[in-house]
Parts: sequence; C-alpha cells; structure tokens
Amino acid sequence: MEGLNRRGDRSEVRVKFKDFVLQHLPDTLCSARVVLASPTGEEFVGTADGEDSAEGQLRTAAQATAHALEAVAHGQVELTVLAAKALRTLETV
Repeated sequence: MEGLNRRGDRSEVRVKFKDFVLQHLPDTLCSARVVLASPTGEEFVGTADGEDSAEGQLRTAAQATAHALEAVAHGQVELTVLAAKALRTLETV
C-alpha cells in the first residue's frame, strides 16, 4: 500500500496482521479490533461494531481491517466495504 511518510512524501508501506479480536456484545452485537504492524513496529488499529451473526461478524471484521488500512494511509484514503465473503482454502505445507 502506498502511503505518506512522516515528511509527507509518498512511499510504499508494507504491513502485516498483528492481532485480531472479535467480542460478542449484548443485544446481538459484536465488536472487532484489528491491529496491523509495519516492519518498523508501528501499529495501526481499526475497530468496528456490527451484528453478531456469521455474516455480521465477517463484515465487522472486514470493516475493522479497512479502518486499520485507512490509518496506514494516515487518513489520505477512505475505504468502504461493499461485501465480505468467507472462502475455504486448502493449504499445503
């Protein structure tokens, strides 16, 4: 992802998932918190609240991830989650 460095110059920023927490709240709600980390150790946090259903949890996690990515770009982009889909994958080790 391209972002702005502290001097305001455009630079490539690579981040990886550091932490993810999904909490079940009262009244059929859930809350997601995503932490992304850069190679320098800088952390970017995104949070979102949504419906506590299988689809709602997935969408809430996607929205929290989008908010964390917005933090990576220091507010220079606005991301919108249009849809979220769970995929089954087969990983060979």
